[in-house]
Amino acid sequence: MDWDGFTQWLEADPRHRAAYDEIAMADALLVDHASALAAPFAPEMETTETEPGEAPARRWRLLAASALVAASLALVVGLPVWHSTAAQVTVSQDAPRDVALSDGSHITLAPHSRLAVAGEQIAIEGEAHFAIRHDPSRALRVRAGPLTIEDIGTAFDVVADRTGVRVAVREGKVVIRRAAPAAAVELGAGDGVIYGESTGLHQVPGTGLGLAAWRSGSLSYVDVPLRVVAEDITRLTGTLLTVSPELQERRFSGSLAVTSGARTARDLASIMNLRVELVGKTLKLQAAAAPVAP
Repeated sequence: MDWDGFTQWLEADPRHRAAYDEIAMADALLVDHASALAAPFAPEMETTETEPGEAPARRWRLLAASALVAASLALVVGLPVWHSTAAQVTVSQDAPRDVALSDGSHITLAPHSRLAVAGEQIAIEGEAHFAIRHDPSRALRVRAGPLTIEDIGTAFDVVADRTGVRVAVREGKVVIRRAAPAAAVELGAGDGVIYGESTGLHQVPGTGLGLAAWRSGSLSYVDVPLRVVAEDITRLTGTLLTVSPELQERRFSGSLAVTSGARTARDLASIMNLRVELVGKTLKLQAAAAPVAP
């Protein structure tokens, strides 16, 4: 699965996300009603002889139905879709959106993010703040990339994007699990974790992960890679900011006011002694030009 390509396709046009959601819902309906949908085609699949003129139409209907099923499955394999319960999908654009759960819990979705809720199963792409009511009788799980957050009544922030996953706990406790390789860590108030495909899962202070900037108006980091900072600025401002390959893992500690993408990028470049170059519609952080010898 080309995850980067899929993410770019989703972000290229709001209609793409809507189309994907419709396909996911169609797939769920196909699974739920598989036997009923198969019944009309069963006699035709067994028939070897048909009246002249009828075979092409019947064959076309069967092939079209098979193609629809194949296309639906191809788009949804490997993604967090729950077939037993139709997912409620919420997508935010330039402003946050609130989602109320049936048990009284609340989720605030950051700009340019996506949330899917199916019963006690939740999936997040982007960033969100969770305020979950304590209820020992239920087992709420939040999928963020390859991590699962098991909540026992708490408040926490999550970011799941192309750079990995970050979780910061504000109140209560959560358990973070990764399936392969198996790992689990319990977090309390003030704790956080950062996960990257190449770096793995690491526990860090939650206050330095740059979460919830859309609520406070500022980004604060402690020893975080520049690629993570650039992704946050892109998501929160809608301005695409990239980082030169040689600077991707350079660490940043400090605070940035979230205003416009260009202004925040210039502030970051000034702090890090870098330069910002406009390439088409993309801002790119690059190493500062070497001074010219006299």
